[in-house]
Amino acid sequence: GDEGYVERLSGEARSARNLRRTASLDDDVAAAEIARVLLRNPEEYSLWNFRKKRLAGKFERFLELAATAPDCEVSEERNHVLAMWSGELELTMGAIKVHIKSYASWSHRLWTLEQGSRVDRAKYLQALHEELALCAKVLLRDPRNFHAWVHRMTIRSRLKAAETVDLQKASLPLEGEMKLSTERIEADFANYSAWHLRSTLLSQCTPHEDAEAALRREIEWVRQAYFTDPSVESTWIYHSWLMCGSVSWTWCGDEASKKSSSSHQLALCFRVEEASLREIWAEELSSLEELEQLEPDTPRILLAIAGTSKLLGSITRAHDLSRRLAEIDPLRQQYYLDFTSDSDITQ
Repeated sequence: GDEGYVERLSGEARSARNLRRTASLDDDVAAAEIARVLLRNPEEYSLWNFRKKRLAGKFERFLELAATAPDCEVSEERNHVLAMWSGELELTMGAIKVHIKSYASWSHRLWTLEQGSRVDRAKYLQALHEELALCAKVLLRDPRNFHAWVHRMTIRSRLKAAETVDLQKASLPLEGEMKLSTERIEADFANYSAWHLRSTLLSQCTPHEDAEAALRREIEWVRQAYFTDPSVESTWIYHSWLMCGSVSWTWCGDEASKKSSSSHQLALCFRVEEASLREIWAEELSSLEELEQLEPDTPRILLAIAGTSKLLGSITRAHDLSRRLAEIDPLRQQYYLDFTSDSDITQ
């Protein structure tokens, strides 16, 4: 039964922890037994730490050898260390398949990947690109797995750092990243991680001269999302982020205005003519009002109308809406009143 299975796992973990305390880091038999236990119970941090020390020791010895030994000897040892490195990555993948949300497994995998740069940079970069493909597969199986999303973001940052160090592109196609975010959002509007990825990519993917077209495209796209299902919170968070950020689309380059925009988390720093920007806001306000007719007294919709109204200078209307929101949703009444205060535009 389940109780017996849990007892067996606990017993195996205890035995492996005892083995970790007494075994040498060079003990291949102990390492194999610990690996076997980790494939059944991936959350045993102390067992991962044993393997971390073991692999780190091998890498340190290789680096010492590389500084003094003949090339032929170094090449042979490099192949041996890289084989261990690949084996460790296979182990973590096996553990993740057992428990796809294992903190310990994802953490050890990232650490292991990063060690590759110390021995063979080309293989390390290749492994990073393969890791992006692997994350895509994981996200197909579990689209909202934040472990995979965070891991993917970290891998992207490592690849971007490699571009700087190597003074060449690491072949990280931003268009492909945007395509991934689009696919994941279309599959599930409530995928917060996919929306977040999109927000981090938007300014990188859009040339300055295409800023107005990009803003129109994004607003139209998020509009389709909230008309499809206005109850999805993540859609409104992105909408709020986009409208707030659109303010800075005209502020970049003006020192006085930069100071004004410092309170906003987003600084896209694209130039859009103010007249065009106000036209976009007015169109969006009309769209939100249409949705409000279909879904009356919905706090998120009214909140978006209030924020957009204030962007257009309709302060009185924004305050009226905040008071209406406070009546509809008294639990958050102070938030609504603060939302349309003179000190801020949107949250």
